[in-house]
Amino acid sequence: MEFFYQRRALAFTIDILVALTPFWLLLPAIIIFANNPGVSDQLAAQALLLLAPIPSLLLYFIIQLIQISRARPTPGRRLAKINITDLEGQPPGTLKAFSREMVGIFIPLALILFFNLWPLLLLVPCWALASKDGRSLHDQIAGTKVVPLRLSEASRKLPWE
Repeated sequence: MEFFYQRRALAFTIDILVALTPFWLLLPAIIIFANNPGVSDQLAAQALLLLAPIPSLLLYFIIQLIQISRARPTPGRRLAKINITDLEGQPPGTLKAFSREMVGIFIPLALILFFNLWPLLLLVPCWALASKDGRSLHDQIAGTKVVPLRLSEASRKLPWE
């Protein structure tokens, strides 16, 4: 079962790196602007630096929502050979995908950004390890599960291919 969690971590890492690509491309320009001595309002420059990743996080959320609702693997899940389905093995649909991602992404993000409660994030993997079926908290709330990718799903083209 440990290998399965490694696959989930690999898929998440790849997907977040893909979604953050616009941010990484713009980061040098943002840093130059923020550190420019000619910028009169340093607070505005620092705010720009802090807010710059938000479009990439929204892109990540949209990709996840579209792919999960159709039970199609994201680029990271395709490489890790896993997929998300509902408990019956069917595509979860938009509502389940939305609730899964809200619990899995935005609630932890709010805990970190607004309440500085990042140690609570350590409970997320512990919850999955402690549950009988190995489903994490956001999977249990949304009624979804992570399954091995079937060969027929792996051979499907991604929407952008």
